Amino acid sequence: MKVKIDMEGMQDLLVKLQNVEGEGKKALAQSVNVGLLMIETRCKKKVQSHASKGRTYTRGGVTHTASAGGNPPNTDTGYLVSQMYVELETDGMTGYFVSGAGYSSFLEYGTVNMAERPFVYPSFAEELPAILKEFNDIAEKYIVKGA
Repeated sequence: MKVKIDMEGMQDLLVKLQNVEGEGKKALAQSVNVGLLMIETRCKKKVQSHASKGRTYTRGGVTHTASAGGNPPNTDTGYLVSQMYVELETDGMTGYFVSGAGYSSFLEYGTVNMAERPFVYPSFAEELPAILKEFNDIAEKYIVKGA
C-alpha cells in the first residue's frame, strides 16, 4: 500500500527546498530518511502495542481478537509489521513508507464488511509536525539567498 498525500503549504516548502544545495541537500536527504523511519516506527508501535477488544474468531485453527473499528489493528502473527518498510529513490530526496501486506489497505480504510483500523495515516499525522519543522529548518539554514 502506497498513499500520496498533498498538503496545504507543501508546494511552497517544495519550492524552497529546490533551492537547497551542497551540504543542505545531504541534510535534507537524511531528513527524508529519518522522517520516513519515524513514520515506520510509529506504525509498528501502533500495531504491536495496541490491544483493543473487538470480535474474536477462529480461522484455520488460529484464534484472533480483532481490534474495535476505528482503532489500529491488533497483531496476530506479526506479518503486517514485518511487511512495513521504507523505500528511498536514488536521489535520496524522495521516499516512501510502504505497508506491503496485501491486506494493509483493507485495514486502513475498511471494507463493506469491516470498519477501518487506521494505523498509517494517524502515524503520519502524528509525526508530520516534527518532519515539517526539520524540513523548514534546513530550508532556512541552507537556502541559496536570492534564489
